[in-house]
Amino acid sequence: MKHTLALAALLFVLPLASAVFSLGATLTTGDQPEGITAFSLNGDDLPDVAVTGYLEDTLATHENITAPRSSGFGGGRTVAPEAKPKPVSPGGVGTGTDKDDDLIVGDKDGDVGRHNDDGLLIGALADLAVLERNDDGYFDLAVLDNAGAARRLASGQREVKLLASDGASGDLFGCSVAVSGTTAIVGAPLDSDDGAASGSAYLYDAATGTEIAKLLASDGASGDFLGHSVAISGTTAIVGAPWDNSNGDNSGSAYLFDTTTGREIAKLLPSDDELPFGFGFSVAISGTTAIVGGRISEGNGATSGSAYLFDTTTGTEIAKLLASDGAQHFGFGFSVAISGTTAIVGANGYDPNGYEASAYLFDATTGTEIARLLASDGAQPNTGFGWSVAISGTTAIVGASWDNDNGSESGSAYLFDTTTGTQIAKLLASDGAQFDRFGCSVAISGTTAIVGAYEDDDNGVISGSAYLFDTTTGTEIAKLVASDGDDHDHAGWSVAISGTTAIVGAQGDDDNGVESGSAYLHFLEGDAGPIPYCFGDGGGTPCPCANDGEPGNGCANRTFSAGCNLSATGETNPDTLVLTASNSTPGGLGLFFQGDEAIDGGNGAPFGDGLRCAGGNAVRLEIVVADGEGSASSSVAIATTGGVSPGETEHYQWSYRDPNGTPCDSGFNLSNGLKVTW
Repeated sequence: MKHTLALAALLFVLPLASAVFSLGATLTTGDQPEGITAFSLNGDDLPDVAVTGYLEDTLATHENITAPRSSGFGGGRTVAPEAKPKPVSPGGVGTGTDKDDDLIVGDKDGDVGRHNDDGLLIGALADLAVLERNDDGYFDLAVLDNAGAARRLASGQREVKLLASDGASGDLFGCSVAVSGTTAIVGAPLDSDDGAASGSAYLYDAATGTEIAKLLASDGASGDFLGHSVAISGTTAIVGAPWDNSNGDNSGSAYLFDTTTGREIAKLLPSDDELPFGFGFSVAISGTTAIVGGRISEGNGATSGSAYLFDTTTGTEIAKLLASDGAQHFGFGFSVAISGTTAIVGANGYDPNGYEASAYLFDATTGTEIARLLASDGAQPNTGFGWSVAISGTTAIVGASWDNDNGSESGSAYLFDTTTGTQIAKLLASDGAQFDRFGCSVAISGTTAIVGAYEDDDNGVISGSAYLFDTTTGTEIAKLVASDGDDHDHAGWSVAISGTTAIVGAQGDDDNGVESGSAYLHFLEGDAGPIPYCFGDGGGTPCPCANDGEPGNGCANRTFSAGCNLSATGETNPDTLVLTASNSTPGGLGLFFQGDEAIDGGNGAPFGDGLRCAGGNAVRLEIVVADGEGSASSSVAIATTGGVSPGETEHYQWSYRDPNGTPCDSGFNLSNGLKVTW
């Protein structure tokens, strides 16, 4: 049994959130949707159900579940059992990967999942139940909240599909994607709000999939291709418009936006007004530094390419980047990325005289070239090495989408140590095949990399997919395939990742019209161990007094502007998990505590100088005094102390004293949250 204690006995009063529906709750007869019987709890604490009859006006049997295809709220059509339909996705929420065994059943009023005469889905969206067949022939039940966000799917991962609220044929929504914390951005370069192919980008809440704002250039015009490239860091997004004419025909530009308001902050243009250019073909941002690539500039000869660094707080150009050995047709700037003070620029062009395709590392504060990255197996220009690049900390990844290891143009990607320029590993898809174009897009966050393969055929011809890899070992972790993928969707044309949230662009999807495009949020939860959430980096709920920390941490405190970070090591079975708080108050007192809910859907609520992330029934675990560096670790058995049973999901946080001149003068602060499934 869990023992709760008011946290006021130690530091302060923690207000408890109101109770919410528990996935582990015992379901009564009144809770059973129409046509469902035999509720029971299985080992993963989700109810098992057996479908024993027909749902009214739907095609459903125990052996073969067939459901209406729906592309959004309230819309859909009925399909025959033999048609192998796409899974139902109300509000863009996918229900798994088995296309024959997915079904949505009635809500508390028995309406959702039934159909009226014209085949449209009727009833409220709240409290939908999602069924997915498990190994014992029953179905696992998960619950969707009233925003349409999946609480949890039986597969251990959940997916949310993003569509533009005003999407139309040919928009190519999903051509570019990025995510930072709980904010995602998707580019639609052929959207026509300001004229044919003027382009746009859309902001989304990455926790729920809710559209936040549509971004348009204040001076947008036909043919700008705004949204061809996008990037985001904290509360600042950058969107490239490579065919803008501000400095001449197709010279290009890039725009900065405030993601909290959708307001345009600044328009970035290069200082040398060089033509022709394509400035904005690629963009990236980290903190207050942005990088913009222009692959067809002529700094080192025709289409040799260049890139520029900018201060995002002022819009001032910091430096122009050129390859030390650049030459015509070099394609330098085709791809760019930045992490902290290190930038990477891809050069995937072609020279008939021959040279090795490459990528370059630069010091982002000075513009000084650090190293040239080359594939150990001599990737030539026709392998596409440098087509895509990404960087996180001291690890970089470079895509080579035309490499031939798994067949002609099957593709590959390479990991590098940025401190030495040494290749760490070569990544190949475990099921790679010719023409998959694995490596067409890459991204990296911490020790996880994602690689797109937009011509993979798992869901049909050129339907596309993406792969996750552990960057410390080069091991493939998982393959991400859209639950409703179809021919020519091009999923994986663009990819991004932040923490445990990945986003995959599918610019060829047809839900809003031919090649209107879509994107998929993949939440990499499952049994992957402790999952950080609720960050004070401006990506979700704002910190109480604009005291944002760095990505992945809590709100800033008086000692560490990066904010306090909570992490964990050890195992959940046996009960050896150790919680560790870093960047706390040196020598200060703090408390590790447990809650059975994530406040505000995981975004948290302002409390003291930080965000309260773990709510519901609060359990005090251990009082610890941080060391002189501001670090503290737990020493008790977490599950035993917290009264946790196997299969339960709990939420953890570190609350600490921070007296004397804190950012918000409250005297205390909190770390990010940590979610653990035992």
